[in-house]
Amino acid sequence: MTAPISTSDFSVLVAGALCENGADRTTLHLDPDAFAVRKKDGTGKVLNSLYLGNFYKSYKNAKTAEEQKQEIDRIVNFWTSTTETFDDESFEDCKHKLRPVIRERRYYPIEDEGEEPGFAQSTIGDHLALLLCIDQEHSMSLVTNSRFEALGVSWDEALDAAMDNMLARPSTLWRVEENENNPADCIYIYESDDSYGSSILVFPNLISDLKVLGQQLVFTPAKGVVLVTGSDCIFGLQRALELFEECKSRHDYIRPEMLSLDQDLNWYHCELTDEHCLYDDFNNFRLYSNLLVYNDFFEKFRGTFEQLTAPIRVAPYEVFGTDEGRYHDEVLIKCDEVPILMPFAETILVEAGDRIFHLPAEVFSDLCAGNLQQARSYPLLYELTEPINVEQLEDLTSSTE
Repeated sequence: MTAPISTSDFSVLVAGALCENGADRTTLHLDPDAFAVRKKDGTGKVLNSLYLGNFYKSYKNAKTAEEQKQEIDRIVNFWTSTTETFDDESFEDCKHKLRPVIRERRYYPIEDEGEEPGFAQSTIGDHLALLLCIDQEHSMSLVTNSRFEALGVSWDEALDAAMDNMLARPSTLWRVEENENNPADCIYIYESDDSYGSSILVFPNLISDLKVLGQQLVFTPAKGVVLVTGSDCIFGLQRALELFEECKSRHDYIRPEMLSLDQDLNWYHCELTDEHCLYDDFNNFRLYSNLLVYNDFFEKFRGTFEQLTAPIRVAPYEVFGTDEGRYHDEVLIKCDEVPILMPFAETILVEAGDRIFHLPAEVFSDLCAGNLQQARSYPLLYELTEPINVEQLEDLTSSTE
């Protein structure tokens, strides 16, 4: 049994281990708000950031002191590899080391924001991002905007090189679990021994041919794990929920999002229909995950946007449950309170004087038209830039006092 440790003590523990292994103590800075260790130069510019959230989770889950030591060693190896300098490498020098990686895009802004570096990327679904990294012996170094610009190539050219390198890896071997009474009701499981397993999403043709019942559904509950089942695979979907829970304790856990492929093999976010027998299970999981995302990052969102623009309000995101165990989400805004940064939910409550209008998400989106734009750097956050017309509100829906 290991002793509990606070986030602040863990940050100090990690910083001490980095210094013991060669890091310059004068360049390390602890950022408690972001739960990160940063390396800065003499001018205060951030040269590297180490986010400790997943490492902290793995350290807390360690059952022995030896396992905890292994986690600290893993952090040190990761830091050492990511602080190596690649500035002198040309594209030709490093293209054989490029790899595509799948990450939760809330951690990786598109544009540089103050001390936070931005990352060249492509969005997958609502919450995931495809990034590029430079593969190393013990770890990987994600390619920031500044590093990408130094390579002097287009995104497509760099991604093509990364995909070619992935194709040189051993073939993808799927493990299949089937319903004993109906083998067609199944789930395909791919798990790699590194963080590149989920990168097979860049090869949708390797997934689209897998046979399932109903619409094909894909999840990535960890960096090294991909699950594929069908909307009519009840056993497969129940097994996916079990695997979500199993992956939560992994250091490479990714908040799973339900994805599917369109006819052009492009990924999009999807949901089960309201009538599906497992709708509540997956909808509750989605809303709970969204709530965690927003609660964890609202302060960061608010601070970032107040620094970049005029002070801007972030509308609260709320999840409500019923006695029957079904959950739904709501966002409350005022019709004249703009600009405002808001999550999207099933229902948008618009306050106009002493009246509150209940708008389904799609109706609200039509009402706001070009005045509602997705915030590029953050998943499922939108900026409303113009006041809402009350007369149009009255035409669209009835109000509740």
